[in-house]
Amino acid sequence: MTQTNFGLWGFIPLFVAIGFAIWKKDVIVSLFLAIWTGAAMIKGNIFLGFTDSISNYIVNKSLATSDEASVVVFGLLMGGVINIMSDLGGNRAIAKAFSRRVRSGGGQMA
Repeated sequence: MTQTNFGLWGFIPLFVAIGFAIWKKDVIVSLFLAIWTGAAMIKGNIFLGFTDSISNYIVNKSLATSDEASVVVFGLLMGGVINIMSDLGGNRAIAKAFSRRVRSGGGQMA
């Protein structure tokens, strides 16, 4: 793999990630766009950058071992369980149960 020096242009994926995250408030998509932008800059082609960002940077680097894949699967499952609990009103029930036990607001954080 050849090393390419982009100089200050190397900050473009960073600005894409930060700008899109602030604009759309979607961190996962903004990180993917930053990876895609960086891969497109390295490959010199937007379509090759897309395929390279999926195959090389996401699948091969982040899911290389079973330990890393299990962390990703655990995070997805935990997010799914929290979403289901929120949709079914579980968060409200937990807050209501705790509010019955708390007598004053003296110990709350700002």
